Amino acid sequence: MNRRSKLFLSTVLSAALALFIYFLVLAISKQNQHTFDLTKNQRNTLTQQSLDLLGRLDKPVKAWVFEADGRGRKDVESLMQRYQKVNPTKFEYEINDVERRPTLAKELEVRTNGQAVLEFKGDEAGKRRERATNLEETALTTALLKLSHSKERKVYFLQGHGERGLDQKDPGSLSEWKAALVTEGFQSEPLSLVSEKEVPKDAAALVLAGPTSAMLEGELKKVKDFLDAGGHLMLAAEMETPKQYKDLLAEYGVDLKEQVIIDEASSLVNAEPVFAVGAVYSPNSPVTRDFKTNTLFRLARPVEKGPEKAGYQVDPLVKTPPSAYPVPLSEVVGKTQFAFTPDADKAESLGLAVAVTHALE
Repeated sequence: MNRRSKLFLSTVLSAALALFIYFLVLAISKQNQHTFDLTKNQRNTLTQQSLDLLGRLDKPVKAWVFEADGRGRKDVESLMQRYQKVNPTKFEYEINDVERRPTLAKELEVRTNGQAVLEFKGDEAGKRRERATNLEETALTTALLKLSHSKERKVYFLQGHGERGLDQKDPGSLSEWKAALVTEGFQSEPLSLVSEKEVPKDAAALVLAGPTSAMLEGELKKVKDFLDAGGHLMLAAEMETPKQYKDLLAEYGVDLKEQVIIDEASSLVNAEPVFAVGAVYSPNSPVTRDFKTNTLFRLARPVEKGPEKAGYQVDPLVKTPPSAYPVPLSEVVGKTQFAFTPDADKAESLGLAVAVTHALE
């Protein structure tokens, strides 16, 4: 059998929305740009996500755009030209006015200007159409992303072990992550492996977001089976995350430390030392190579490459600057305050996130 590379993300971090979304969106080819945008707000530049998506189109797409004459139409024309320039053989567009083309608008179920319908060129039956309810790049690229995937992509969030919930009413919920994933073309679903016999076949990824109690052995086996079959996993550890998860990561070459990071660099961004600053990003990973700004991780646990495991490659993704200190969990967990004396000789750069790549037969 041919060997194929499967990427699952054993990612350990506390809470950074942008990082989570970039980790889960597995859309990764980078296009070379031959023009430079010198406008004040980069009006002539598409986002990297749009560039990547357009570059990967394998079937011609047509965008039916509706906008009235005027300044707005000129702006839309300019935006659509930028889309087409990236992949002229796979993307084309046509701008119309609902008032002037009422029959076409009715056929595409468009009632007002300021909208677009994207479909595969030649798909006269309209079986594969996606809509953009406004003509901003975010809406257009989201519609294109949904169109480009033949099946609905689902991200499952494991529940039942103290993980953060998806409901906005829950304290510390993942509702913002859920909303952001929707814009990337993913649906988020809670998952109980007590009631399900396996991780669903349609899982694009499985997320363990801050578990504070151990899984049953049967649940753990289902997670391992999912990974062994090439599934994608993200694990975010809290201080209270049990040793079972540390042992799980160790099987794939990841060392989750029994420590908490205290980072003096946090003062530079007006935060307390309990916030670790993510400031060093891997330039080699498609997940982090475009990150330019600092991220904060409250009471984060260090994660590093562990003893090498055959067939698994562990790569650091995010690290603190050399101003961080590892403090044993025993000195922090269950306490409302603790004393800490900085020692510059002991400060170091600590890992906040890693990715694991596994080649399967």
